[in-house]
Amino acid sequence: MIEVLIENNRSIAKDGEKIIGECDYTVNDDIWSFDHTFVDPFYGGQGIAKRLVECALEKAKMENVKVNPVCSYVKKIFDKNPKEFCDLKAYSFYGWKSKSVGANDERIKNQRHLYDLLSKCWSIETCAPRLRDKWSDDNITLGQCSITAFLAQDIFGGEVYGIVLEDGSHHCFNKVNDVVFDLTSEQFGDKNLDYSNCVREHREEHFSKKEKYDRYLLLTERLKSVL
Repeated sequence: MIEVLIENNRSIAKDGEKIIGECDYTVNDDIWSFDHTFVDPFYGGQGIAKRLVECALEKAKMENVKVNPVCSYVKKIFDKNPKEFCDLKAYSFYGWKSKSVGANDERIKNQRHLYDLLSKCWSIETCAPRLRDKWSDDNITLGQCSITAFLAQDIFGGEVYGIVLEDGSHHCFNKVNDVVFDLTSEQFGDKNLDYSNCVREHREEHFSKKEKYDRYLLLTERLKSVL
């Protein structure tokens, strides 16, 4: 019988005294990076890799830490079940650690789950035209702020606010009661934005521009397709 247990920042699978598989994670304060999952090919097809990951994830839940799914196998599990793992996963967008905001659609768990869903929807077609030459798969939130914020408002309520940038443009984010989150903040890299004393944004003004309204409708339809 194959035994799975935690040992020294990893879960291991043992056949007797022989280690035949492991799932390694690196501890960095309250975030664990799941780096590698391996099972001896001789023991393949028995669901051991899944058991290894489940064991390590259960340990992470017990320790109340977040998980960065670096390992391709762990990432596949997270991507396949975003609603289940969105409160365990570590994110990079501003406000991701905030308390959950309830959605008016039971298929969407909270703002973190919405981020995972929209990650499948953002594209160069939903990017603001003036930024499309800089958009890439490595910077999927670029040029998506206003249509994303107003779509999030449709789902969670609250208000949309804007940070006035150096070039005079506004970067939009969401505030629902006392929870502030910015699903597209990653486009700015390590730059720190000031989320205080911001201006309230109005969809009527933004969507008076047909191209922006069309992009909002496209993003909305894409979200429906992944729910």
